[in-house]
Amino acid sequence: MKLMCLSKITLFVSSLFILGFMAAEGSAQSLKIGMIYSGTGTGAHSGIYAMRGVELAGEEINAQGIGGKKLEMIYENDDTSTEKSVTAAKKLIYGDKVLAIIGPEMSPCIFAVQKVTEEAKIPIISPTGSSPKLTEEKQEWYFRNSPSARYQTVDLVEYVKKQGLKKLALLVDWGRTSDQVKTFEEDAKKVGLTIAVMEKFQTGDTSFMSQLLKIKGENPDGLVLFAMITEGSAAAIQARDLGIKVPLFGIIALSFKEYIEMGGKAVEGTVIPTTFIPENPDPVVQKFNERFKAKFNVLPDHAAAHSYDATNILAEVLKKVKVDNKPETLAADRKKIRDGFGTIKNYRGVSVPISYGPQPTAADRDGMKSLMLAQVKGGKWVIIKK
Repeated sequence: MKLMCLSKITLFVSSLFILGFMAAEGSAQSLKIGMIYSGTGTGAHSGIYAMRGVELAGEEINAQGIGGKKLEMIYENDDTSTEKSVTAAKKLIYGDKVLAIIGPEMSPCIFAVQKVTEEAKIPIISPTGSSPKLTEEKQEWYFRNSPSARYQTVDLVEYVKKQGLKKLALLVDWGRTSDQVKTFEEDAKKVGLTIAVMEKFQTGDTSFMSQLLKIKGENPDGLVLFAMITEGSAAAIQARDLGIKVPLFGIIALSFKEYIEMGGKAVEGTVIPTTFIPENPDPVVQKFNERFKAKFNVLPDHAAAHSYDATNILAEVLKKVKVDNKPETLAADRKKIRDGFGTIKNYRGVSVPISYGPQPTAADRDGMKSLMLAQVKGGKWVIIKK
């Protein structure tokens, strides 16, 4: 009887050992990557699309594997809250022990998370976020897979100059676009463009008549809308109603079909810088559109494209550096990944080309420095400069 009980105990312990070994073996075969996204809150639109981009890329990567291993994606919703972003980052870093983090989306949330990731020495790549300071404050572990405001308006300013325009008016949502406005002013000055007038409004405003009347009085050659979709389209309609017939220009935040749907004929001819639009005829983009729509029943936006590319870039780095993926090598693996970003040169995904450097400067951590230009033609976005 005692021998039988002992045998059962031995078998039970052995089974636990085997199960534990199998669990450890299974864990060793997965490369843990965290994602912080805004599934709710003010950033939910881009956050949900960004998560979808990561999910699609992860599935495609895992179909091939990375040296016999697969990505294990761990998602954390920050509700577009800086406090929740920090909580999510700490959970992923110290609880889940991920190798790297993708996200968050909004610049304030990224700033908050950077304090944690820099101290923990873990690489992080964000698919959105435009503040130049995100890479200009001696960060060593942060990379951006979206265009800094530092680079967003360079191509647009050059285009405006080539059209022979000299005097511009700016209608500005200062609370949301001040970074882009400042760099636009710097870029415009370099090429000899004059900012005749700059009128400000607040997010959520529906009437822009007082600002537009002042703009009309300055008789500008062009009107630049530093606005989100709803306000930008409404401002365009009201500008045309007031008889302001000059060419319209805008920022990357307008690069959605909703801007055209809301603005109608008033937004025809608008020119913007962009990194991705689903209307791009590039076969790579069209195939991405098909796979994305088949899975989510909607077309991707630039947040989805950026996060899709970010996940694939991270996979490329993992293939090159070959992490050991053990608890005792976690810190060393994270550093390998951080250093591995410097090997990414002219990566061609579904957005604009992406390159990183050896990381002594902020520019080395900004992957996108040259954007496309798109124009509303016949009620749809059309690429006019790649």
